[in-house]
Amino acid sequence: AAQQAKEQLGRFASPRQAGRFAPRDDCAKASGAAAFRLRLAEAVARRDAPAVAALADPAIRLSFGDDNGRERFLQKLQAPDGEAMRELGALLPLGCAIDEGGGLTMPWFFAQDMGDIDGYDAMLVQGTGVALRAGPEPGAPVSRKLSWDVVTLVAGLYPDQPVQRVRTADGVVGYLPTASLRSLLDYRLLATRTGGEWRITAFVAGD
Repeated sequence: AAQQAKEQLGRFASPRQAGRFAPRDDCAKASGAAAFRLRLAEAVARRDAPAVAALADPAIRLSFGDDNGRERFLQKLQAPDGEAMRELGALLPLGCAIDEGGGLTMPWFFAQDMGDIDGYDAMLVQGTGVALRAGPEPGAPVSRKLSWDVVTLVAGLYPDQPVQRVRTADGVVGYLPTASLRSLLDYRLLATRTGGEWRITAFVAGD
């Protein structure tokens, strides 16, 4: 689990990949942050829900309503659908940023200035050299290749479809594999250091 955790954390960030929003690990310079992230990644690799929940603040925010708290977090981690644990595993390789208050933000890109990009329709292209095709067919001509960039959905998201119709920042419309896209408002994890220990203070999606 320890080796798997290290590989998971550094999968995209070390060495850093090409692209404006390629994951970075800016949190290594924060005291105790590297050890905290490794403990979290190890617990996720083992699918050890109690160990993950033990790293959370008692008042961890899980929603924008009242469905919050460490006990509820443990329930979500142990849910049969496995969503919470799966989403944690998906965001850990996406880097870590230090926010203005000195806390940790994962994924790294969530703490970056996106300018006037509309987060509801924007998607992060995960990976380097991802082919933007002129049509939805697997063999359609490649318009360009994108690396860790942000695109906008043209007509909404269709998760069950293999590709999504998107528009690049300079207006080129094409199709990208659904598996390569991640919503800018997808799950993110925030952590704060209190009493010398890092604690997960939020694990939320949406806005």
